[in-house]
Amino acid sequence: MARIPDKIKSIDGSRETLKLAVRIMDLWFIGTPNKSEQAEMVTADSEGDQIHVVCKADQLKSWKAYLKENSTYVMHNFKVVKNDGQFRVCEHEYKLVFIGVTVVREAYLHELPFKEFRFVEFGNVVAGILWLACWLDIIGVVDQQFFPLLYIFGYYQFILSRILFAMLDDGYLYLILMNGEVLSCTLWENYCMQFLAYLNERGNDGPIVIILTHARIKDAQEFRERYFGYRLYSVPVKLDVVCVTMDTISKIVVDNHSWCYPACIQCHRKTYIQTGPFTCGCGKDNDQPVLR
Repeated sequence: MARIPDKIKSIDGSRETLKLAVRIMDLWFIGTPNKSEQAEMVTADSEGDQIHVVCKADQLKSWKAYLKENSTYVMHNFKVVKNDGQFRVCEHEYKLVFIGVTVVREAYLHELPFKEFRFVEFGNVVAGILWLACWLDIIGVVDQQFFPLLYIFGYYQFILSRILFAMLDDGYLYLILMNGEVLSCTLWENYCMQFLAYLNERGNDGPIVIILTHARIKDAQEFRERYFGYRLYSVPVKLDVVCVTMDTISKIVVDNHSWCYPACIQCHRKTYIQTGPFTCGCGKDNDQPVLR
């Protein structure tokens, strides 16, 4: 008789000969491919309980081709460790690590639920009710009127407004926003570049709805200290500093081979206006184009 799969909520670290029937909800890879790469995933069982699973570099070569997001599997035998890292993908007390005797078999398990977002309330984030070390799912509308998009130092910063509810009517999606409930969000590196590419392609075509999965809550003061090194009011300034102008830029030549281009001050879309006022496609009236 086949052994009944264990439930994720029953995992307590007392044994490692587990049998799990799960769906891979999220799958991502970190590290350098073919060198130090490892797989991280979130799996869920038939009751919707989730647990973090790690396949390190020494095991990944055996399983990488078989692991697919949204697919269902029967998995056996793991190393069970405490889920006490700096940041937690799941709330479960433990996480699982592939070992030499781990067995993974793809199986058709239609009863397993698909991924469900667990969106948090903006108010709970602002109030500090949520645990800062756990990654969260957040949905909102980019509010460019409340706070314009800001691109600087390789990151994008914007404000998300909370969606109270949405309704579909005659093929149009209507979003009702909750006034006053906003979050400041920052996208770094690849996510920043993907967002920038999307903005350049879409133009001014209605509101932007963003879903952030496994988002990290970071205190604003902690952010400033980590990425800029000093608190703004504690940067030492010597009163006897003398500034000398060595040269003056009289003109910046922009051509097809330049790394900069004239753009709108608000949406940063490229323009062919070199000097003088113009109105961008986003509706912003510019006195002069800015260089990007």
